[in-house]
Amino acid sequence: MGAGLGRRGVLAIWKRYSGPPLPDDPEEQNRVLEGYRVQRQDVEDAINQLLGRDPEQHRRPRLSWEPLIELLDHEGITVTEIS
Repeated sequence: MGAGLGRRGVLAIWKRYSGPPLPDDPEEQNRVLEGYRVQRQDVEDAINQLLGRDPEQHRRPRLSWEPLIELLDHEGITVTEIS
């Protein structure tokens, strides 16, 4: 699993901007956003979305659990992604 978070600028914002209030002027907004640095909230949002723990996400990601589920099933343990 991986998240393509940038360290600075708009690419550092995963879900929502969590910095100081943005100015009304669009050029000034761009300047402020260019100086934005990734914050803890951005990393947490990315992880929660990737793990399907984001309640605002429309559809949970499909995780690649098939090999583990098959191995556990072979050992008599029934598991699904939803369990």
